[in-house]
Amino acid sequence: MASNKLGTQSASLLRHLAILTTVCIFVLSVIFLRSDTHAFRTQRSINNNNNNNTSYYNTFKRHPPPNFDKWIHFANQRNCSTRLKDYAIIYDKLDTWMQRGGIPSERLNAFEEHWDVKMLQFVDGKFTGDPRILEGRMQLFDAVAPLLVEAKSFKFVLNQLDEPVAVPADGDSGLSYSRRNLSEESVMRYLFGKSQCFRARFGAYSVTESPKWLRLDSGVEYVHSFMQQPAFYDTKVRNTDVPVFSQCTTACHSDVPIPLKYHVETARNPPKDVVLWEKKKRVVFWRGSTTGGRYIQGAPWRMYHRTRLVQWGIDYEENHVNSTFDASVSDAPQSVKLAVDIGFHAFTQQDAATEVQLLKEYGVKGYVSLESSLQFKYLIVVDGYAWPSRLQQYLASNSVVLYNGIFLDFFSARLKPWVHYVPFRLDYSDLEERLVWLMENDDAARRISENARSLMESVNRIEFLECYTGLLFLEYSHLYDKGVVGFQDLCTVGSKALDQ
Repeated sequence: MASNKLGTQSASLLRHLAILTTVCIFVLSVIFLRSDTHAFRTQRSINNNNNNNTSYYNTFKRHPPPNFDKWIHFANQRNCSTRLKDYAIIYDKLDTWMQRGGIPSERLNAFEEHWDVKMLQFVDGKFTGDPRILEGRMQLFDAVAPLLVEAKSFKFVLNQLDEPVAVPADGDSGLSYSRRNLSEESVMRYLFGKSQCFRARFGAYSVTESPKWLRLDSGVEYVHSFMQQPAFYDTKVRNTDVPVFSQCTTACHSDVPIPLKYHVETARNPPKDVVLWEKKKRVVFWRGSTTGGRYIQGAPWRMYHRTRLVQWGIDYEENHVNSTFDASVSDAPQSVKLAVDIGFHAFTQQDAATEVQLLKEYGVKGYVSLESSLQFKYLIVVDGYAWPSRLQQYLASNSVVLYNGIFLDFFSARLKPWVHYVPFRLDYSDLEERLVWLMENDDAARRISENARSLMESVNRIEFLECYTGLLFLEYSHLYDKGVVGFQDLCTVGSKALDQ
């Protein structure tokens, strides 16, 4: 009996031992599995980081700034593109200082409090400065501040104007474009004379010409009031060797685009177009004010690009009788293949005598809201004094955009002619041809509209504005106050790329 009892106890002990062994094996397996998974995740993270760094290096032949991988994570969280080519304008505009090796802080100090351009700074993990300037921008700045917590303190220049202000002169850091030492009619001529970029991009003319107002080659694509009207540069343009954060830029300005007022407003309240392509009226539409140049006696205001657009509409009516109308008071005529509604709804920057002439020659039409204009299939966008905010809104619609402008904003690098919009010459010599093409190629026109709308679905989001702004500050902060070799003489630097 005792032997049986001992055998039973032994069997029970063996069963418990087997169970304990199984449990131990299971626990150890879980521990090893978790350890292996953690190692795998760590290795995957390392691999991803290496891939990101390698991609950056292959693109720019230099290492990315600190916290670049943190920005990648930041962008992924917000469903933003991490393709660097989608942020090409940042690298295009910062390239000068990347090639030189950095941005000396003393240059910014010399720029402080210049008219409507203000100095802000990032210090102790926060953006600081004039509360009136920061108001309305803190949502973006606060969102990107965590990316910069390990960055050194830095200052930056923020432009409060709609238009860009910084135009570097060729090899001369001391001159001023201000009227403090130049007559009004000489400012623009002097700027062209000192900027080879302006001469190459925006027209050829002799700097010794005698006419008071600048006369551009009419065959140049950019026949633009921004170039014809020197009083615009009264006290606003500055020859500077530092990047200025602005709402928009041009190919020849050193302003770096950053999302500001209009971009934020559109991202918060993107337009909603409920009119399907098939239901759109076959109308080409533009409505705007005389912004873009001073409409004063003696100025060449008839040559401004907005004036000539309205004149194009008048000429179209002469060649196509009863094709034009005013959408603020009547419906589009049904008897024509293409109806046209192009006109001024208000006059600005004008004197009394010129206003009389404007009313007589061009008239004034009623205001048409954004929502009402979306009933039309063909929407024209041209610049005003600066980047046209209507472009961002129209590209998000179900209509097709015809666009020409010289200004660049934060998403302009992603726009492609004939993919997202239909281009035309700013002398309007090919505008009717473009409209005929659109009517004869309705499916292609619809695809251009769809492409634009698809792009703007990713752009017209606060999250994308945060992604762009975060990357801009990340790159800028890395360049700020670094030692610079040959900074005074760009020719000695050439196209050298520093391996940081």
